[in-house]
Amino acid sequence: MPTSPAGKVKPGNFANPMLPSLAFAPTVLPRGDGSFVVQPGKPQQWLWVRDAARMYQVSPDAVREWILKGLVVSRRVGLLKYQVEAESISAFIRPDNWRE
Repeated sequence: MPTSPAGKVKPGNFANPMLPSLAFAPTVLPRGDGSFVVQPGKPQQWLWVRDAARMYQVSPDAVREWILKGLVVSRRVGLLKYQVEAESISAFIRPDNWRE
């Protein structure tokens, strides 16, 4: 992928799809008269399964199992690839969420 001297992607080229991505989820609030107000949401960071597994020192299969069980928020990207929302997996991994 062509890059500029500063290492940034040149305009017109797509960013590396294997890097974590950010998304902004808007909030839609009903006004009560049939119309809605759309407010900008907070940024969500998405991690690839492999990257999330490395970050939290678990196997990628464990992360995939959590996705299939609905324990973490995920989205499907392609046929067999998933991304995990960073905030949901960090909340799930927290020790106070585990039973002894």
